[in-house]
Amino acid sequence: MSQSPPRSGLLILCRMGWIPDEAVKMVKKMITDKLSIYVSQKKMEERPVERLMKLGAKKDRSINYLVAEAILEYLNREEKNV
Repeated sequence: MSQSPPRSGLLILCRMGWIPDEAVKMVKKMITDKLSIYVSQKKMEERPVERLMKLGAKKDRSINYLVAEAILEYLNREEKNV
């Protein structure tokens, strides 16, 4: 990747330099493939991470799997009510 921007095409600047338009779709996918959440102190009192670890061990599933399933179930349920 070049250090100065090319003169045409859609570009994204990242830590590695300028990304040409043909790579933009891949970069967008990389950006949206991850999700990070903030859990408030009040909610942390309910020990969600510890509970997820315990449940994941019992079901032989990762925390990531359990959280993704919970999010999808919530979205499916709530979208029906909109």
